Amino acid sequence: MTRNYQITDRFIDRTKNEEHDVEDEDPDVGYEESDVEDEKSDVEDEESDVEDEESDVEDEESDVEDEESDVEDEESYVEDEESYVEDEESD
Repeated sequence: MTRNYQITDRFIDRTKNEEHDVEDEDPDVGYEESDVEDEKSDVEDEESDVEDEESDVEDEESDVEDEESDVEDEESYVEDEESYVEDEESD
């Protein structure tokens, strides 16, 4: 039984050494993958920023339209008041 354990232990040790050898061959692979993920994240962040800016522009345009509508409503109110005053004076 001891012989089986020795063979198994040698196999495990050899497997571990092979894993370390693969990692030692190109240690930059992990960093390169991380850099790619970081770049993808940066692109997504930039796209999100652009969408936020576009949304802000749309909100500003909507605010301008609302203000123009308010001005038109005020002008209409003033005209109605003037017409009312003229009608009062003519009676």
